[in-house]
Amino acid sequence: LDCKYLYSLLKHMSLCHPRFQFTYSPADRGIATVDVRINKTYYTKEPSADPVERMGTNSINIKRRPTKCKSSTSLVVDKCDKCRNDLSEFTAGKRSARPKLSRIFYHTQSCLPMMPNERDSEEENVTEWLKTTSMKMVDEFIDVNCGEKQFMKVWNLYMMENKIMADKQMPQACLTFAKEKKQELKEKSILYNLVTHVIYMCDIGLVPPCTLTEVIRVIQDDRH
Repeated sequence: LDCKYLYSLLKHMSLCHPRFQFTYSPADRGIATVDVRINKTYYTKEPSADPVERMGTNSINIKRRPTKCKSSTSLVVDKCDKCRNDLSEFTAGKRSARPKLSRIFYHTQSCLPMMPNERDSEEENVTEWLKTTSMKMVDEFIDVNCGEKQFMKVWNLYMMENKIMADKQMPQACLTFAKEKKQELKEKSILYNLVTHVIYMCDIGLVPPCTLTEVIRVIQDDRH
């Protein structure tokens, strides 16, 4: 956006970026400043407001299916008299009042509307039902033996509990898994299933060959 005048820039930012507040300070020693802050009233909720009551028809109907939200914007066309550009409307204390908007936020896992002052995170926790479902899905495979199924259950749970998401984490994850789960794998007689698993990851380029060497060293080392 090429704004030749400061007023045009402030007008654009205040109208197109309502999540921020822009306060203009007149030139002091020849330098004018614009203070940018978070607009705390953008998502203002009434403390006693119940989000369930505010859901209305624009929310997700849990019993049926999601419904399309209605548009909350409108285009108004009007012919008005030419006004003088006045930077005073952006100075502190003279900013025009904006309507307080209200938005409903939902919990990450339950999808229920959040009450005022509640907090939530996008980071998912590993729940018991997720662990059980993962094990049942492994048991549904018919082209693998019992040892491979037991190993994949241990491996999948470890991946979920330790938030392994990126490929670059896999080499270190393999070493840590070998150290932490060595005794458990030995008791279940599936210790060398780990070696086979790491060999496959080497074949597809997920981990370097040195990772396989380190994993075998951990398995053969009685100190771990």
